[in-house]
Amino acid sequence: MNTYCKTITLLLFCFLFCSQHTFAQEIIQGRVVDEHQIALPYVYITVKGTNTGTTTDFKGNFSLKLPNSDAVTLNVSSLGYKSQQVVIRAPGESVIITLQTDVSQLDDVLITANRKSQPSQKVAQSVSVITAKEIRRSGAKEFRDYASGIPNLSFGTQGGDGGGRLSNEISIRGISGFNTTAMYLNGAPLPENINPNLIDISRIEVLKGPQGTLYGSATMGGAIKLVSNQPDPSKVSGFMEGELAHVKEGDRDYNLQGLLNIPLTDKLAFRGSGYYNFQSGVYDRVVNQDIEWLNKDAILREDFYGDPEDYFGNPFAIETNACEGCTREDKENVDDKVHYGLNANLGFYPTDHLSFIATLIHQNLKGEGYDFAETDVDSFIQNSNTGLEESFKDKWTNYSLQAAFETSLGNFDASINFLDRDNFETEDASDINTYYWIAYENDPGVEPLESIWAATTHRNIETELFQQEIRFNSDLEGAFNFLAGIFYSSNKEYWDYKDNSKGLATYLLSDNVYYEGAYWGETEADYAFILNNNNLPWYTYEGDFKNTEFALFGQFYYELVQKLKFTLGLRYFHATSQMDIDENGADFGFVNQPYQRDFSEDGINPKFNLTYTIDKDKLLYATMARGFRKGDVNELLPLFVLEELEELDGEFVREYESDYLWNYELGLKSTWLDGKVIANIALFYNDWDNLQQYRLLPSGWGYTANVGSAHTAGLEIDFRSKLSKNFEFGFGLGLLDAVIDEGSLTLTASEGDKILNSPKVTANLHTTYNKVLNNHNNLYATANIQYVGERFGTYDLELEPELVFPDYALLNARVGYIFSNVDVSLFGRNLTNKQANFGNIQSFGAILPGRQRYATNRPISVGINMKYSF
Repeated sequence: MNTYCKTITLLLFCFLFCSQHTFAQEIIQGRVVDEHQIALPYVYITVKGTNTGTTTDFKGNFSLKLPNSDAVTLNVSSLGYKSQQVVIRAPGESVIITLQTDVSQLDDVLITANRKSQPSQKVAQSVSVITAKEIRRSGAKEFRDYASGIPNLSFGTQGGDGGGRLSNEISIRGISGFNTTAMYLNGAPLPENINPNLIDISRIEVLKGPQGTLYGSATMGGAIKLVSNQPDPSKVSGFMEGELAHVKEGDRDYNLQGLLNIPLTDKLAFRGSGYYNFQSGVYDRVVNQDIEWLNKDAILREDFYGDPEDYFGNPFAIETNACEGCTREDKENVDDKVHYGLNANLGFYPTDHLSFIATLIHQNLKGEGYDFAETDVDSFIQNSNTGLEESFKDKWTNYSLQAAFETSLGNFDASINFLDRDNFETEDASDINTYYWIAYENDPGVEPLESIWAATTHRNIETELFQQEIRFNSDLEGAFNFLAGIFYSSNKEYWDYKDNSKGLATYLLSDNVYYEGAYWGETEADYAFILNNNNLPWYTYEGDFKNTEFALFGQFYYELVQKLKFTLGLRYFHATSQMDIDENGADFGFVNQPYQRDFSEDGINPKFNLTYTIDKDKLLYATMARGFRKGDVNELLPLFVLEELEELDGEFVREYESDYLWNYELGLKSTWLDGKVIANIALFYNDWDNLQQYRLLPSGWGYTANVGSAHTAGLEIDFRSKLSKNFEFGFGLGLLDAVIDEGSLTLTASEGDKILNSPKVTANLHTTYNKVLNNHNNLYATANIQYVGERFGTYDLELEPELVFPDYALLNARVGYIFSNVDVSLFGRNLTNKQANFGNIQSFGAILPGRQRYATNRPISVGINMKYSF
């Protein structure tokens, strides 16, 4: 399959070079630009008094056949610009039309939701768009900075994708759980839990509803697309930016970043950017000064009761790691974090119709402690019995090559993408090991430990993701047009877990209080083997995974009658999965637990859409689309967790099945009052069968299983208005009802329960004031509020009240002054100092019962930002 796709890629690239671009000659040709001579795409051009019209392409060019050879008048209009009438006196005339900015109108933005550039107001689906200006003035640098408040988008952190700080389960319209929403960077799908920095991003598109036709199986809920700027061979440009802020509960944050765009020739340009971001920690680690570290000595010579003999009467001598790394010292701001990276882009434009963009993006995130709240999101104390350091590193590099070729019949686009990622984490596993194995009878919430076996657990995940896609967007005269493409991906992952609690198994077995018989061996020889092998791991896990997907996809557009267009989308996919898992250690009774599985799945995802264009400012659409997600396998649970699950009347399943849904949507995109008001509304209903849901157990372990069926229904509103030429106001609102229709004992979900991590209300409110002064300098002020309603992380609210996450509202504001290409601003983030509970973290080292870890936002931060642009 891989060889086949590469062959197709090569043939199409050859075609790109060999094809000739032709145009019809008996037409008016022209170009539309703004007052700065910048090309304006998707400008509407109509012949006055007729239904004849067209729009400019991405480079501002247009061609238009005239009804006769007489002089005609063209009406030229675009949102955000003053309309014009241009007289054309003869066919064949080439014109350049300049439109003037109209500050009394709102701006529109081009998006690629349908895999081609279109104004957002002309895309027949619900899309939330965040522009580069909004990203900058909100101060957003990563996903959580902009995600809260987007209508009907929420995110959880409790696992199902490996847990720990990797967790980032995005939910759109109540379609929650791992792998329901795809993250895209410049057209390439990335792991959902990756978190690209927003430097040099031109826009963010949040696509609502299933996107399976154009984007694949991991888009049941929708897709989030980050689109960066491209190299520009026409001019030198760039910026230098510095930021300094003070954060409550911590010290100072600072960020340095810059960008440079350099034309190398008139057809070749380089665009590079880089950043270094330091975030002060806000949590303080307080170490228990009284607890005894059982493994503080390199050799232990007595058991639980002080007897210098093991269970068989042999001399007792256990090798340990001597509590390496243990400390009694407290530490402030334990969660200091550094994030740095670079983007390098090379753009080659050999002709006006052919382009190549090569991109390298490298990012590195690391910290010496975790930014999690313990037990209470308003607490900034992390308690430790050992003082052991916890740390994380997430390093990735993404390579991509994109090619685009325009012909008279349409446009070819091809892309190749490769991601190389390495994630490494260390957690303190001392408490969980001691509670469950040394002091199992103690109640963690009532009886404090007097002694502990100190140890850390480690996790390393290596990812290699290769993808390629080729597609053709037609531009045919007449009622019919289409998009067709081919896609291939290969994802390889290696997971390596280790808990090197040296000597702990021998220490427990020497007394033989809890673990007689078959669990750790049936004969004296079995015991002797373990007692004489102190290096046997407490827990190890190795997993090799490979997933491939091949797809053929297309969307076919047909204008049934004037203004009414029908769209049919189809995607055929063939997916394969291979996994080889080996678990071993004391947690599993020193018995290897290998697991191998190969399986494949194929199917077709359809989409149907009707779009009625009421006029150039309004369109009505109705959509029916199918979403799909592949099944997978759970990691094996330790025996003591299975016993816990049995007490909770749950049922563990090793494998869970695929799930799918049908989405029904009705929407209106509209512009009013000569571009001063934009009002979009969407109503939707999802019928979801066999849905995959994750259950987090009190021990901190968890598993995914299928629930019978569910539905989600709701409303989305996007409203923006230009109250005056200086003042803009807007809001977004999402209302959601997400309910289980048929429950399952595997998850203790019952009919009528709310789907996990699905708030009833999500909303945002934003205002901007921009004043151009007499000296042409700018004064601006902006503020935004993000609101997310109450969410549930459990189906058993009475048993697990700590997994009910309250609603929250976050307020950010900025005031700035622009002069001589310098932008100086003062900003405040989280001005009400609200600690939002994003969700509980499924620590990969497991969680202590009654001692949850929560992901939250940062406390109030105030600072200054200075940016010089050229």
